[in-house]
Amino acid sequence: MICCRRTNTSASSTERDRNRSLREPKISLHRSSITSRSPDSDLPANQIQFPTATGGGTDADPVRCYEDTLIYPAHDYKGEQVSTIGEERAFNPRLQVKSVDEYVALMNNLKLPNPKMMDVAVPTNMRIGLAQEEIARRGWALDADAAMRLIGQPDVAFVDLRERGEQEKHGVIPGALHAPYPDLRANIAPGGMLRALAGNRRLLFYCAFGERSAMAVQAAQDARLGSACHLHGGLDAWKKAQGPLDWPVPR
Repeated sequence: MICCRRTNTSASSTERDRNRSLREPKISLHRSSITSRSPDSDLPANQIQFPTATGGGTDADPVRCYEDTLIYPAHDYKGEQVSTIGEERAFNPRLQVKSVDEYVALMNNLKLPNPKMMDVAVPTNMRIGLAQEEIARRGWALDADAAMRLIGQPDVAFVDLRERGEQEKHGVIPGALHAPYPDLRANIAPGGMLRALAGNRRLLFYCAFGERSAMAVQAAQDARLGSACHLHGGLDAWKKAQGPLDWPVPR
């Protein structure tokens, strides 16, 4: 998933240099690919054309993007922040294609494994996100003030679902256990670290803004870890409430 913003100029050299890693194969334009520009297209030379959401993007109803459009990853798991359509088109190996069919064939031939937790994330995304309000309605959420009162309690375990880079950049809640979200399924399964911990402690999940932790709570509840809850609004809400933070030593 990506977020785009149109600007009058290309990304600054500072932004581009800071985010060269966006050019690597680890980021791709999901659900979209570049189509070749037909000679009779009415798109200006500095525009490119993407398939529509239905997968059949045509000149009849294109999603139009200028090459200097900035691209922001929708989930800041690793600290990358911005690229441009033009840069991705020029440097992303997955986008060196001329048609949707060529892109599909390229991706299929890579035989990549499904992302972890895909069975949770995909249905959630199809519902346009698992609303944190719904998790709160079920009694599985704590606001920042309530969570702060639980720091140091021996029967509560704060569980940080973020990646290491996020911790180094934004800090961590004191005493929190690091259990990255991609490993959640294994951690809450029989024999998993979090399942064992849940035997005598309440799991309090948190992430950057509460979306991953909301999905984690749902998965934990489905796994019959009935005391699991999450920090509504994530670390962002914690910071706004002036909650204490520790800073891990960068590797």
